[in-house]
Amino acid sequence: MKALEEMEEMKHQLTMVMEQNSLLKDSEARLMDHADEYAEQMERHRERCVELQVKVTELEEKLRAEQLEKKAASRSVEEFSVLRQQLSTAESSLHRTQSQLSDREGTIAELTKKLAEHTKTIEELQMKLKTLAASRRQITSSQNPLTPSRPSSRLSTSSRISTTSSSFVPEAISNPLQTSGSAFDVVVPQSGEPLRRRNK
Repeated sequence: MKALEEMEEMKHQLTMVMEQNSLLKDSEARLMDHADEYAEQMERHRERCVELQVKVTELEEKLRAEQLEKKAASRSVEEFSVLRQQLSTAESSLHRTQSQLSDREGTIAELTKKLAEHTKTIEELQMKLKTLAASRRQITSSQNPLTPSRPSSRLSTSSRISTTSSSFVPEAISNPLQTSGSAFDVVVPQSGEPLRRRNK
């Protein structure tokens, strides 16, 4: 009875952990999508910075060439100032995007670690369930040995064996836990079933 209660408790824990595992996978997928978006934004900002830097360099050269012409120099200075401001804004946006991407990557790494821990917990719980199921089958076999009997008493002996073995087959074993899409499905043979079929 205690082993059956432990099995039910571990089944409950396994269900909860698998639900949490599914939620973590969904969160990881969403964060991965956001990380891709931030990476694209960062690339656009980087390209914009390169373009602006080229323009700034061109304007600096133009300013040096037109130092004698005040009006032309004044216009170039204004353009230079505007482009400098645009460059500063683009660099600030790039830094913010890099910081946000770094935060998302940290969150993804943490979720990946939690997924690994939950996967390990699931594997341990499934192994314990298999061990308990095997222990129940061994107990049933040891308490119900199949011994030769006289033809006149065969029916009553088989009935007693079937009844006794059936009492040691818990519902969890008769209906083994099936986890959809898992590589660690628990499949437990129904040890009492062959005896019931022979009685029929």
